[in-house]
Amino acid sequence: MTSADELLRALPIRGIRVRAGSYGNCGGVIIAVVDLEPGTAEGVEVVDGLIDVPDWAEDFPDDIELCVLKVGEGVKAGFLELFDAEPAVRLVLRRLKFNLVDAVTSVGPRAGRLVVAEAVRLASAVPVSTQSAGSD
Repeated sequence: MTSADELLRALPIRGIRVRAGSYGNCGGVIIAVVDLEPGTAEGVEVVDGLIDVPDWAEDFPDDIELCVLKVGEGVKAGFLELFDAEPAVRLVLRRLKFNLVDAVTSVGPRAGRLVVAEAVRLASAVPVSTQSAGSD
């Protein structure tokens, strides 16, 4: 994939699953399932559409918010690294799993960059005939 426009033509991409970090160290692990959709505003819009969060989430809303923020920062950085721009996309977080004890500040951005890499991989695998019809 050579451009952000090609990626945008492949949207929406649903159920992008990534895992960042390692279980074997204190840096932590984040598992995220996201959708990437065409956006209506400039740049990356992060939508906290979490429908599946751990039971403890209601007791730690600030930690969930921080994790969402850091994953979003990583997605923005990933687009800038690949395309030198932030395309108009909506990042909808569907599921987040992480350990409160571990630091999300370093692993979150890495998870976001992996989302972009996986979206590009998935979009590149879509045959041209099945891409979004009617998108100009």
